[in-house]
Amino acid sequence: MRFFRTFLLVGYFCSFAFLANHCGTVHAVPAAQRGVIRAITQIFGEHAGQALQVARCESGLNPHAFNPSGATGLFQIMPGTWNGTPFQPYTWAKATNMWLNTQVAYSLFCEDGYQWRQWACKPSRLDS
Repeated sequence: MRFFRTFLLVGYFCSFAFLANHCGTVHAVPAAQRGVIRAITQIFGEHAGQALQVARCESGLNPHAFNPSGATGLFQIMPGTWNGTPFQPYTWAKATNMWLNTQVAYSLFCEDGYQWRQWACKPSRLDS
């Protein structure tokens, strides 16, 4: 019995040490992306999980992402789409501002009945 308890105790500590050394960086969020995640979470609220999936797919969570087609920012918004939103008064140069880009994306998302019609990337149904 004593051997069994010792075996379990050693196994527990070895498992903990292994996980502490190998899993700590798997879920670490780079400092530059923390602000992006905060902006998306605050603006999209209950839909933040889906929005993070879309933004991660569209731009890699890079607010300065640019596609040769003209799509820009976290949610890869096209200039013509930007101009059709209430945020049109902000110049297109602001498309890389993570807060504005996320607000425009949320506006489009709401206009489309809480659907991701405007984006090529769609959130997985598992995290909806």
